[in-house]
Amino acid sequence: MKSGLSKRLGKLFIEITVIVCLLIQTVLFVGSNPSTHAAESTANLPNPRFPSEMQKAMKEAEAILLKGEGFSDWAALAFVRNGTPLPEGYLESKGNEILERKGKYDSASELSLAIMAYSAAGGKAHQVAGINLMQKLVNRTDMEDEGSYGVSLAYLAYLFYSTNNYYRPLWYSDLFFNRLNETRLASGSWPSSGDRFDEVSTTLVAVSALKASGDIPKSYDGEKIAAWLKTLIKGNGSINQSTADTANAIMLLSAVDADAADFHLTDGDNPLRFIMSNRLSEGGFSETLGGELDPNATLQAYLALTNYKLILEGKPGLLSGWRHSDPKTVTVRVEGPKGTIASGSSTGVTAHDAVKSFLERDNIAYAMTKKKIVSVNGIKEHQYGGDEAWRFAVEANAYYDFQPECSNGEERLNDGDLIILYYGASNMPCNVGFQVEYIAGDGTLRDTNSIPHHTPMILHVKKPKITSEGTSTENGSFITVDINGKKVATDAEGKVEVGGLKAGAYDFVFTGYQAGGVPTILKTIIHVRVVSTLDEFKDRDEVSSWAANEVASALSNGYLQGINSAGDLLAPKKGLTRAEFVAMLLRVRKQTTSTEQGRVFTDVPSKKWYSDVVNKAAELGITDRVRGEFEPNRNITREEAAIMLANAGALNTYGTLDRLHLSDIEDLPGNSLKAIQAVNEHGIMTGSEGEFMPKETLIREQAAAVLARLEIFLYRDKFFGYYDYFK
Repeated sequence: MKSGLSKRLGKLFIEITVIVCLLIQTVLFVGSNPSTHAAESTANLPNPRFPSEMQKAMKEAEAILLKGEGFSDWAALAFVRNGTPLPEGYLESKGNEILERKGKYDSASELSLAIMAYSAAGGKAHQVAGINLMQKLVNRTDMEDEGSYGVSLAYLAYLFYSTNNYYRPLWYSDLFFNRLNETRLASGSWPSSGDRFDEVSTTLVAVSALKASGDIPKSYDGEKIAAWLKTLIKGNGSINQSTADTANAIMLLSAVDADAADFHLTDGDNPLRFIMSNRLSEGGFSETLGGELDPNATLQAYLALTNYKLILEGKPGLLSGWRHSDPKTVTVRVEGPKGTIASGSSTGVTAHDAVKSFLERDNIAYAMTKKKIVSVNGIKEHQYGGDEAWRFAVEANAYYDFQPECSNGEERLNDGDLIILYYGASNMPCNVGFQVEYIAGDGTLRDTNSIPHHTPMILHVKKPKITSEGTSTENGSFITVDINGKKVATDAEGKVEVGGLKAGAYDFVFTGYQAGGVPTILKTIIHVRVVSTLDEFKDRDEVSSWAANEVASALSNGYLQGINSAGDLLAPKKGLTRAEFVAMLLRVRKQTTSTEQGRVFTDVPSKKWYSDVVNKAAELGITDRVRGEFEPNRNITREEAAIMLANAGALNTYGTLDRLHLSDIEDLPGNSLKAIQAVNEHGIMTGSEGEFMPKETLIREQAAAVLARLEIFLYRDKFFGYYDYFK
């Protein structure tokens, strides 16, 4: 009996010993060097699969990465996802890098990573002082030089920063997707890309991009990839005995929905335990067991732990969990049945967002039913007994007069779009098909993009017509045309005679208001250039050679005019008054001078030629001051011009001021410094020989040059490929 009891006690003792050992094994991370590795219990943690030791390792890695030389863009992505503040000035230093390079990077992967990091830090990759990094990415001809890795990372950047601001792209979503599916190997992985990117890291980026695209069922076989990965893993849980390679494997496992903590060979260790065994007591990670601190190993381990933590929290992974959807800056116009109710700038991701924000900011009463705007300013649906309602139209930001397209209000916006909330019937299709041509003196029919000055013409207006067979056009009969404050009406054939106009930029405003009903057309504003050429001026030889092309451009666009009644003297070296410069800015901005704004400045009386011009500029926030005296007849200085240019173009700054290396601006006030930095970064006003000459008078040929450059920035779609050239 004693013998049986002894045996039972001995067996119990062995079982308890085994259980204790197993418990110890589950809570300890065992390293090869006990003096440099620590273990902690996870019993009281909310998620035992990510113990405090891992959290501490991440914080230590962050401290080392911050101290390192050159903060990594990969680290920036992980810092943002972890909610850790980026190094002070990171966004500006990244802006400096982009400006110095003019957005030109040696490889697609380098550009892709710059886009992702800059965007994650709060920048706009499609607008860095006029440089569109996304446009450069989707038009790279060397996209496949880095194999599947370069294509995958570019696809990630494409999905990361989704926008429609691409002009004739060589690469687009379907091409990225199809190319990756074509290059997948039988093992389920993607091939290495030369010596730079191994098979694991390439597969990681490819899977992350395909997962982010949303087409998971067609994209990859997670089980096959996990099986392939198991053939690479060693008994100690590593790949190539490397912290960096193993960290990529951990991220790839998460991407295919496998848990690295459960992933190991029979009687082997797992990848998480391996990288933690290379954690150093002073913080950071070694690349191999028993090695010294390695910056790349520390970075890769940090990325892997970040990704693992995000997955355990039920969040998307580090690479696939991005979608850049920052609000866009747009113009909103609210058109009622009798006229324009309000207009101004707003921001939003969709047209609906931007309009709601605008109405609320300007205290304009509106009502909604099931996310639909049904009343504005007391004007309700079906007010005239038909199907009239509040509807959306969106006009893309472009130089030419693209017509607004009907919208449900939910499309994603781009910077510079015009959003029109209008009250109309269903047979008023956003003016698609609205046309205006003019009959020249020789009887030919021409468009209104460019009209010679002092040339009489006949406008011919056509409006859209909806029938059961579709949409067509018909003569725009009895439509009111407002040209420079003078209103005339088209006849039954949609025609109206217009006398010759002097050179300049004009707005032809077409309306179809009618008593007791909705308008026959959506109020349409067509920007018309009445032009002259440099050869027409007697003093054309006085124009400096460096300014000749830009003066000619300003004349052909109607921004610059002659100074005498005959219109044949240009006076290129003459100073420009503040009122004259504001008038030119409004022409570039295609703004009418009609304004509800009362008198703003004490020295701008009514009924002067510049009264409405200055008041409209103040209303739009273009002027360099908002009250007091404007000094309309004093010559404008380069400093003042810089401020107004920055306001007119809504120019932001991206780098740091010291990058400009201008010796004569340090004593200027802050708003002047910011404006000078903005116009310099955009290449609109740069100064000469290390000086900006802020107090010198801006002369007419200089004004023509800066206006031509501002035009190129504002209407980049027209000048695709040229903006980088003049910068």
